[in-house]
Amino acid sequence: MKNGRTGYVFEPGDAADCARKISKVLGLKKLSYNKLAKNARRFAETKSIERATDDLLHEYGKVF
Repeated sequence: MKNGRTGYVFEPGDAADCARKISKVLGLKKLSYNKLAKNARRFAETKSIERATDDLLHEYGKVF
């Protein structure tokens, strides 16, 4: 995920931060929302389940 380009990252366990990011997306103008959605789709299409799992485990490894 590329924060602000393909979606928004929120602080794990922080429901208020998650809500802020959801509100941010819902408040985007149509053109900005469509661009974010298009970027997110394009990004997701480059990922396989194996790659996504590896990336996720790598990120978890940084935290734990």
